[in-house]
Amino acid sequence: MSIVTFQSIILQLMYSRQVVKVKPTK
Repeated sequence: MSIVTFQSIILQLMYSRQVVKVKPTK
């Protein structure tokens, strides 16, 4: 697993959390 992939996953998780906070839409 490359570091770039790891960062991408973290970014997606953080972004998903923010999106959920703003509007509960997947």
